[in-house]
Amino acid sequence: MTIRISYDDIVTFHNANLEVFKKLAYDTEGLIAEGRERYEVPLYVTRARIKTPESAYLKTKRKAINDLSNIKDWVGLRVLCLFEQDILPVYRFLLRLLLGFHKTPGKDKRYVLAEIKLFNWSNRTVEDHLVPLIRSVFREGNITATVDRPSQRLSDSRDQENAITRRVVHYQIEHKPFHLALEHQQKENRYRSIHFVANEISGSKEIPLEIQLRTLLEDVWGEIEHSLAYKQGNIHPHIHTSFRLLATELRAKDEMMGHLRSIRDQETSVEQFSATKSGPKEWMHHDSEVATEVFDTDELRNLNSQYCAHFLENNNRMARTAKWREKARALHKQIVDALAVRPATKNSQFWACVEDAFLYFCEGKLQDAARLYTTQLSMLDAQDERWVVHYRLGEVLYAQGKIEQALIQFDKCEDILARKSNSARVRDIYFAKSKLANVYWSLGPEFIATAVDKIREVETLFYANEDAFEPDRDDREMSLLNNLCYYYLEWFATLGNGDNQNLRYDVGAAAEKYFKSLRDFVSEHKTTAGASNYDTLAWYCFQKYKQILSMENQDDQAAFEQLALAKQFIGLIDTDARRSSEGSVSILTSGNLQRRHIQDIMIEIDKVERLGLHDFKKN
Repeated sequence: MTIRISYDDIVTFHNANLEVFKKLAYDTEGLIAEGRERYEVPLYVTRARIKTPESAYLKTKRKAINDLSNIKDWVGLRVLCLFEQDILPVYRFLLRLLLGFHKTPGKDKRYVLAEIKLFNWSNRTVEDHLVPLIRSVFREGNITATVDRPSQRLSDSRDQENAITRRVVHYQIEHKPFHLALEHQQKENRYRSIHFVANEISGSKEIPLEIQLRTLLEDVWGEIEHSLAYKQGNIHPHIHTSFRLLATELRAKDEMMGHLRSIRDQETSVEQFSATKSGPKEWMHHDSEVATEVFDTDELRNLNSQYCAHFLENNNRMARTAKWREKARALHKQIVDALAVRPATKNSQFWACVEDAFLYFCEGKLQDAARLYTTQLSMLDAQDERWVVHYRLGEVLYAQGKIEQALIQFDKCEDILARKSNSARVRDIYFAKSKLANVYWSLGPEFIATAVDKIREVETLFYANEDAFEPDRDDREMSLLNNLCYYYLEWFATLGNGDNQNLRYDVGAAAEKYFKSLRDFVSEHKTTAGASNYDTLAWYCFQKYKQILSMENQDDQAAFEQLALAKQFIGLIDTDARRSSEGSVSILTSGNLQRRHIQDIMIEIDKVERLGLHDFKKN
């Protein structure tokens, strides 16, 4: 005899377990969110919900369920990614979480992973990525698992033309056997999703949990489909037909988003590689109290002088060859060995560790450098202010593309230096403020005014203390003028033709002033001018060209003269890598910026010439 579950039975069950369900949802959502923060898992957002009695009641009817414990999604979580590329790393993280590999003190939960359902994925993706990742995670946890051969059965959906591929993974944890059912099927709604079904073990009870993983765009599609067609009777056939047609567009849009992400990843991967290979831009002396205590004998002072000279005489990233790095390591070891025969002090340990991290940075080992810097900061007292560590950690984070975190460290560095301000610290304050200006610029248009304010502080500091910047004063001034011109030019572009035209006029005038200063300075120092200097000059002329064309009484000839100047300046860009990045507004983005600027300028020149408006070959 079939047991019929009444609505009142479901309400009673729901109310009796509601607090348990809420706690499971809250705890699991917290563990998943922690993965985003602690392990940098690229998930965008999580949403948790408890199934309502009404929804459960319909499910018992639809699925012929006669035991409420067979409802596996009383607790449901939605995990969303922005891009398709993020699905696999999040999928791997959830596998590890539900197999108990991610543990946090005080937050450990024990799950048993029972089922994974793959909806509307290609067979190639399933076989080449999703199934192998399961095997990989089991191997990582030293869990022996066997996978049954895939079998097929007809789909129980309304579209009987599709088949469900099913296999079972047999595994043991703590000598207890478990079985993981893996299903792959095509559904007529056609949006892609991955569903994990697990049970939380709480004493002798097992509480069911379902986690759905998909992209944000797929989720929007799913919500719309759920609202218009799911669980609805007598749906007009055109709705089903329209969903099928729109599914094709959805797939194309999701793929386009992934394509844009791929383009971005290609650019940033080159930038990250360049930043890793380039290493830190500057080497600075430690605070005098550190050096005075650590290097207190003639032998140590002599070794430190050799060490400092090695950096200061080659304070150019492109001069740091493998042989240069080997010598730096050897000099560092000599000092550490000399310090080892003496009682260790807080400052001697600090110096040895921080310089070890700096050498890791020079060698391109950013994670090792960041780890050592972070460790040193955690060991310092609140009153023990070491600006060097904040600056260097900021550089590492910036090279890793972690702009916001780098900003925090550079801010702390600047605050400490402001309290220690003296003539010996002028160069250090210059570096810190320059970096802050660069970081604000990297954050985008909303921060460009702040970047300008900061670079103006650098300008004031530089011209008030020019003697402090010998022997490389000219290089510093050229870099400063380059950034002043570029930041003002960027600010001018963000203002557009809005209400604040007085500000736009002032910013444009400042950009022109620094353009002329940079142009004249570069003309006088051609042997040391780099690619970024000519790029800034070319980009200013190109923006001036576009500004003239946008005027009511435009002067085409004047505009074409500016475009011709832009062409001349990009023709002077030295592609020699030794000069292409020094003095640039950003080591992470200067190469790509220059390439895009050249492309935009040359495309515009080609368009003007094809229209017969101007012949730039005569210029």
